Amino acid sequence: MRKVEELHLLRVAWSLTNPRGATLVLATDPPWGKMRLGRRLLDKARHYLWLRQLENVLNVGGNVDDETLVSLIEASSAIIILRSGEHLNSGLLPLALTFGTPLIAPAYGINAEVLLGTKNHLYQPGNAHSLSAAILRSLNTDLEDARVQNLEMSREFGWSNILDEIWDEIDIAIKNKGSRLCG
Repeated sequence: MRKVEELHLLRVAWSLTNPRGATLVLATDPPWGKMRLGRRLLDKARHYLWLRQLENVLNVGGNVDDETLVSLIEASSAIIILRSGEHLNSGLLPLALTFGTPLIAPAYGINAEVLLGTKNHLYQPGNAHSLSAAILRSLNTDLEDARVQNLEMSREFGWSNILDEIWDEIDIAIKNKGSRLCG
């Protein structure tokens, strides 16, 4: 989560969805420090009140150690990549695929390129209704099928495959650099 607006997006979408039997685990802290003091206090109060009124939200907080992060990813039915607009992609995409964990991600950039037509779910960034619909679709997706598909996709993105794709270009760049140094 890079912006407080993304926390608001999640709160609205989760409240719209109100999924029975599902738990939302927040493993990050909102970027409170980027706000003016008055707004920060107000938004923090809203956030903590929201957390207290819902039984199906667990706030783990930020700075999660690697062992806990791996446990959370493996235990999750989906990872939500929050975006309020089209900005910066997330390292969560390859991380989730590595563990086979399904994703709910904004429909742009690498997310759309990789996840479109898979058992992962896309939403329009900044649109709580779209995110809510993606959460609901995710809850109705066969988790085991999605995990198998994501593990297969992660193998396609492995370093050996990446190197196979770009090796000729690396070879040309090395030869060109060598000729410039000698000439």
